[in-house]
Amino acid sequence: MKLLHVSLLVASFAAFKPQASEAQSLIGNLVQGSHVFGNLIPPNICNEDQSQKFKGALAEFSSRLYRVAGQSSNFHFVVAPLSIWLSLAALGEGGDPKSQKELFEVLNLPAEACKRERYYQIANSLATPGTDVHLTTTRALILDNNLIINPDWSKFVHTAKLLHIVRAPIKKHLTDHENPIEKREITQDEESFGNSFLIDTLDYSGLWTTAFPEATIERETFHNDEGVPLGTVDMMRAKRRARLGHIPIANAKVLELPVGHDGRYTILIAMGLNNTSVNQLMGLYRRSVVIDIFNSLTVSLIPIDIAIPKFHVTSEYNAKRLLEDIGIKSLWYDPDATRYVSNPAALPGGFLQRVTVKIDSAGLNPAQTATNPNILNGILSTATNVATGLAAAVGRDFIANKPFMYSLVDTKTETVLFEGAYSLPDPQSKL
Repeated sequence: MKLLHVSLLVASFAAFKPQASEAQSLIGNLVQGSHVFGNLIPPNICNEDQSQKFKGALAEFSSRLYRVAGQSSNFHFVVAPLSIWLSLAALGEGGDPKSQKELFEVLNLPAEACKRERYYQIANSLATPGTDVHLTTTRALILDNNLIINPDWSKFVHTAKLLHIVRAPIKKHLTDHENPIEKREITQDEESFGNSFLIDTLDYSGLWTTAFPEATIERETFHNDEGVPLGTVDMMRAKRRARLGHIPIANAKVLELPVGHDGRYTILIAMGLNNTSVNQLMGLYRRSVVIDIFNSLTVSLIPIDIAIPKFHVTSEYNAKRLLEDIGIKSLWYDPDATRYVSNPAALPGGFLQRVTVKIDSAGLNPAQTATNPNILNGILSTATNVATGLAAAVGRDFIANKPFMYSLVDTKTETVLFEGAYSLPDPQSKL
């Protein structure tokens, strides 16, 4: 048995400082012999707008990952699909044709290298740092020191900003980390341990576009889906105009709350109606439901009562088994899957993701009773009175005092950056 102290790998990654490089064309970086190179493709194909196809690809991948994560959890977790998607895309670019095709099908990536280049450019434009939103992601492939890295592949993933590469003595027994809080042990059989390891982290805390008033925050009871009290939470309350939606196929209502300057991000919160549980909602979660959510959102002309809890959730888990459940299997066991990454081929022993999300009351603008129409930056359509048909379906308030689903979405592209479920007042979360 081999014992891997992931904390030491995280420490190695923290010490790693990627070098800046000028943006270069994907095809210009790829050469014959590393497999990931551009064939002669008609220019009109490479010049096509890929934004809608990228949106669909990520929606499909995110919904599949979210469902299996929910099934493996206590319905109190958070997962970051985009960051996982980018890491897997990097390894896919170093696979043989058969393995690459298998991986790209799960990731919904096109066969043409120039199209994938555009997907990666869009993906890397989403988590933009700023004083309004703290959204930090790190992605690394930690390779054993004995592996010889393919320089063409390494140059490509660095230029495309897909993944950082870190060297460490993975095949040796590693010493304990000094800080026991950061220490995480993963034990696996020698045959399945691998010679590399994927690490991914995301940390989020952001300012609402409009704050929740501190004076209205009170300790309130939080229930399960059957109405049984589970504990208490600090409930943030406001009365304002907001965008609400009704998803009939999932029997759920959805609230949109803008985050950051001009609502550049959006928090979506969904709760089941009547007796629909969060477990049932996850089972119905599909790409079509994601699209329906955005199509159904309409802004109320009158202020509605909104209440959501403050919370701080951290999920840390080995995503390998989740990814196996959605069809990514050869990556962990077949050397051809990463033939052009290194020699010998990199076989990841696991994929550790840690996601931390903090939801608080602070905002850029002071609390107010009505939402400034400029906040949503032109994305609002014709306003609909919530007191009519929508109110008949979802009511005239949104009180999140029972389990709910949530996600942070890039408003412009409608791409999910993280998604999870909240069902326990206790902040501990495990998958």
